[in-house]
Amino acid sequence: VDDDPANIRLLSSLLREKYKILVAKSAANALLIAREKKPDLILLDVVMPKETGFDVIKKLKSLTETKHIPVIFITGLGCTEDEEYGLRLGACDYIHKPFHNGIVKARVKNHLESERHKRLIEELAHIDVLTELPNRRKWNVESELVWRSATESGDTLAVGLIDVDHFKNYNDYYGHSPGDVALINLSQVLKRTMQRFVGNLFRFGGEEFIF
Repeated sequence: VDDDPANIRLLSSLLREKYKILVAKSAANALLIAREKKPDLILLDVVMPKETGFDVIKKLKSLTETKHIPVIFITGLGCTEDEEYGLRLGACDYIHKPFHNGIVKARVKNHLESERHKRLIEELAHIDVLTELPNRRKWNVESELVWRSATESGDTLAVGLIDVDHFKNYNDYYGHSPGDVALINLSQVLKRTMQRFVGNLFRFGGEEFIF
């Protein structure tokens, strides 16, 4: 994001070989692209007409769909107070103009790798180890989003909770390993059944499943 076409051309030429580049020349256009495309990283100029980069990052961090996108400020401002202010607003890094090509590439690469690792960890945290279904934590996140969408659109929702009767007795009699196999087999049957419907199946806990 930069109002100077020369800076956009230079940064694009540096990064185009390895990454897909989206360009914005104004704050308004940057916010529109960020909400629609959800980029993995934003390089944001600080000094722009009408709205500054500081104004843009405030709006990005206030929106649910963009608040987690990392932002690197690129600026010619040399004041440490400006840099501190930008970091307190939520920027993950600063690159000063005139910038060194190698430093730009290295910092972009490092931040994208960091985001990829965070996403992997988050995905693993939302998966039930035994059944490989989404877990209760994932249900808490998705159900809130689906509920909000349905209330706005007026769509009908159906929620089902499945609880296996007397499963403790099964575990006590056969042991926990056969009980685990039973839960895996049940989850696979439920997942195949759910393919006929719009929605996801989650392991809610123990022998409980929710969809």
